[in-house]
Amino acid sequence: MRSAAFLLSALLFAASAAAQTVPDGTATHVALGIFAVAAVGDVAWTEYAMGQGVGRGQSPPYRELNPAYRWAVERGATTAAVVKGSADFVVGWWLVKQHADHPTRTFWTAATLAGAKVALVIHNARTIRR
Repeated sequence: MRSAAFLLSALLFAASAAAQTVPDGTATHVALGIFAVAAVGDVAWTEYAMGQGVGRGQSPPYRELNPAYRWAVERGATTAAVVKGSADFVVGWWLVKQHADHPTRTFWTAATLAGAKVALVIHNARTIRR
């Protein structure tokens, strides 16, 4: 419950900053920061699950549900971390690049991706820790 409250407060902070039309794009930077931290959390939980047996030919208690990343997880921890980290980096880089030309679209895309990534990390934490 605390995680959901944190997610809600973080997204509301970013949304309230956007409502103030801060010229330097503070809201977008907050959303991008939340996305980046959640991306690290996603990779960390994937690595933790792999330590529990995923991708080692054992009967894993957990498996990567995203088919785009499943092949990387099956090849080992390093490959999974590099592939997932690189994909998140490219998304973040693209958002920063789009920020100057499309600030409103960039904010809402970053806020949506941040919310989805945080929800994913919360789901992983609840599922894997059982």
